[in-house]
Amino acid sequence: MEYLKCGNEYVVRLDKGENVMEQLTVLIEKEGIALGHFTGLGATNNLTIGILNTQTKEIVKKNLTGDFEIGTVFGTITQKEGKPYIHAHITVGNVETCTTHAGHLVDAQISATAELVVRKLDGAVGRRFDETVGLDIMKF
Repeated sequence: MEYLKCGNEYVVRLDKGENVMEQLTVLIEKEGIALGHFTGLGATNNLTIGILNTQTKEIVKKNLTGDFEIGTVFGTITQKEGKPYIHAHITVGNVETCTTHAGHLVDAQISATAELVVRKLDGAVGRRFDETVGLDIMKF
């Protein structure tokens, strides 16, 4: 990962073999980002996405392998128990197979490159588990 700080924003390049969530966590910890958001695009060949089953309140996960363009990856950066909490969603597609997938990003490995813009916001927002929803929701 390489990045350039521009005011409160970071222009980030992820390289082949790097892990999106791992590298975002490295940046967040290194730069002290307690609150922010990000968006990006790129390519992946191994990712795990999820969706909340609202009946069981469990995240159903699916691993995808093959060549996928990342149409968009975006998310929020908050804190839970003093550690970075990244809530991200992703949409990927493959024009050769005519498949598109979207969901909560559990993880993705970059197959070529990815470009992200991370914006640091003033302040901090925490998270707390909400049993009714079954998720860690923002705590103001």
